[in-house]
Formats: sequence, structure tokens, C-alpha cells
Amino acid sequence: MAWPDDALAPDGRLPVSVLGLGWVGAAVVGRLLAHTARPLDINVVVPSDAHRGAFLDLAHTAAFHPAHRLRWNDADAFRAARVVFHAAGASNPVGVSRHVVADANAALTRTIFGAAQFSHEPFIIVITNPVDVIAWHAWQASGIDAAQVISTGTLLEAARLAYYLGEALGVAPAAVDAWVLGEHGDAQVPVFSRTTVAGKPIRDVDAVVRDPAILTRCAELTRTAAWQVRRTQPSTWWAVTDCADVIFRCLVGEAERRCPVGVRVGGEWAESLHLGVGGADAFLGLPVRLRQGGYDIVGPGAFGGLEEEEWGAMRGAAGVVAEACRWPVAMEGGGR
Repeated sequence: MAWPDDALAPDGRLPVSVLGLGWVGAAVVGRLLAHTARPLDINVVVPSDAHRGAFLDLAHTAAFHPAHRLRWNDADAFRAARVVFHAAGASNPVGVSRHVVADANAALTRTIFGAAQFSHEPFIIVITNPVDVIAWHAWQASGIDAAQVISTGTLLEAARLAYYLGEALGVAPAAVDAWVLGEHGDAQVPVFSRTTVAGKPIRDVDAVVRDPAILTRCAELTRTAAWQVRRTQPSTWWAVTDCADVIFRCLVGEAERRCPVGVRVGGEWAESLHLGVGGADAFLGLPVRLRQGGYDIVGPGAFGGLEEEEWGAMRGAAGVVAEACRWPVAMEGGGR
């Protein structure tokens, strides 16, 4: 992306801020430091010195990444940020819905972005759970264009489903074009009607013809994947960090990708999912074309259509997320 000169730091680096330096935030910073396509001015924003050690551990690698600059809680750099990674907040307990931390993380999000005064409208890449709900709060609190707020959404589920299908079918995950829409959580919707293996519809693959239950098993493994990871480590961070990095690389013009990410539902999708009725609103994992400077939502027709069961599951997911987004409006007397 050809950023305007006044959007860059004086030394020509692209200003990026990372909120939070827990497992995910630290992984994001590490991934940014490994970027070679453009110099970055990376500002880590945390509320206290609790993660100062993690920052120093990353800062001690500066000699290996001379193109980049790493800052700690720089208010001017935060105002100048062109991309903000939101990874701050509490993690849900193992085996419990991501929605149990929704209230606390929504309040934190509204505090951060409600007070933010950006010199330009940045892209906000939301990783904090529950990502669909938190993306909505970031948009509401910041007042920026909804198209500038993107969550990792169901891109992580799609990557997980590609892995499990690849394992079950004996093919590389990269050969599987897996699609999962809806909520990043229990209301995720595996879209097998659009999933392919080496360009072939998944249901026409010989192994699936012989054993259709492969799809059900892989869908369940995908739904419970985070719990499996967290049996032996405190959180999940590598795969979701890669999802955020994919979004970032597309926004800055290093790649293009057709995939599901979390965006505000509008147009044909809103009409088909019955959103907008009674003020219902939501961010959901939808098919998009990520590109330099933004994204284009792929409408239901262009996507290829969903089966009736998939539509029903999508409407359920939309209802779950829209309901979770209502409470601040009721408590605060209004939204954006």
C-alpha cells in the first residue's frame, strides 16, 4: 500500500500499535519483527508494567531487526498508528465459552477506543475474544468506519478445518480450501457445500464418499480445537497470530486472499440473516477478498450459495452474536 507520507513516522516506518502483550500480543510483535517487506514502527501498549519483561525480551532482539523500531507505551505513536492489533483482555477458562469474558473485554475495549484520538482512521485487527463481539465494540467506541475494523473471525476455524481434513484425507492442508463462517466459537458454521480439495468438491472426494462421517468428525475437532491445544499450554496463540498476520499482509499490499474474516454484516448478507430488524447488528465471519487497503465482501450469490441447513446455522450464529452486542447500548443509553 502506498501510505500517504504524513501517515508514516518521520523515519519512513509504518506506525503499528499492538494492544496487550500476553501470549498472543507477544506472538504478534514477534511476527511483525520478522517482516522484511517494509520497515515498521511497532508500539506496544499495555496498562501497567506487568508485561515489561516480555517487552524487554522482544526488545533484546533489536540488533537482528534493524529495519524496525520497537516502542513501549508511546502515546504519540498510538495516535499515529495506521494499523492497531487488539490483543488485550482476559482469556476464557478451558472448556468454557469465549462469551464468559465478553463483558470484561468489551468494557476494556470501550475504554481504550473510546478515549483514542487517532490522527488517521487506522485499521483495527481484533484478536481479543469473543472476537465478533469485541470487533463490534471497537467499532462502536472508536467511531471509525466499520470497514476499518476486521477481526480474525472464522479464519482460524477455516485453517483448523483444513488441517483436520488434510489429516483425514492424507493431503496437505494447503490443498484444502476449507470454509467456516458465522461465529468464532460454538456457533461456527462449517460450509462443506463450498469446501474443496485440490479444486474438487469435498463430498466428491473418494474417502468422503466411502465415509461421509469424516466431515462430521473434522467439524467437531475444529469446534473443540482450542480446548485440545489448551490441555498442554495456557492459551492458543500461534495459529491466530498467523491469521492476524495474513490480514495485515493483505491490507498493506503484500498479498490478496479470498477467505473468511470477521466483518460487519451488511447488504445481502444482513438481509438473508435477518439482521437490521429491531436494531440487530453484528460482526460475523463472512467470505471476503482481502486486498491492499481493505476488503470486498463476497455476497451470497457470488460465493456460490449455501445449503438450507447452512443458512439456518448462519442465522443462529447471527442471533447469538447480535444478542451479545446489545448490553452496552442498554446500559449506556445508546451506541455509536
